[in-house]
Amino acid sequence: MARQDDTTPAQATPRVEPGEGRAADTPDLRDSFYGFVASNPQFTHPEGGTPRLYFKAGQEHYRPEPDGTFTKLETTFHDVVAFRAAAVRGFERLAKQDYFVAQGQLDTSVDKDTGVQRTRFIASRLGHDLARTRYEVDRTPRHTSVGQEAPARDAATFQASERPSQARSNPAIGL
Repeated sequence: MARQDDTTPAQATPRVEPGEGRAADTPDLRDSFYGFVASNPQFTHPEGGTPRLYFKAGQEHYRPEPDGTFTKLETTFHDVVAFRAAAVRGFERLAKQDYFVAQGQLDTSVDKDTGVQRTRFIASRLGHDLARTRYEVDRTPRHTSVGQEAPARDAATFQASERPSQARSNPAIGL
């Protein structure tokens, strides 16, 4: 029985090149997902296999009220998975309780044995949410051309979040 499972990357939608139904100046648009990392990220890289990152993500929901305030609703939890370079970089940079933004696609499947529908977000890109994360950007060049010298990158410039590990503030979200 051929079935998509959590260990196999979903088949990506083929990229449409300019001249194949999309203009050259059209941006590459995909689904997005935002939230916070609700579980400890789990990274696997079987020998000779594809690197894989999995975590449970929480998404806070708010209802706007007539007086201009927002009422916090129930937080929902979702599966997020990434493969290849996105998995490696996501595992290096994301930790439990970090706020993130992801680009990718929603993957929905039905378990043929139980009939239960499963949904997961397959992230092709992951990063911290700029609106909710404080950090410094290292703008030194990453690569050098042959014969050129560039300043060395200081890997210690990234500073961990100042947020306490268990305490979370839930500020209102403005629209």
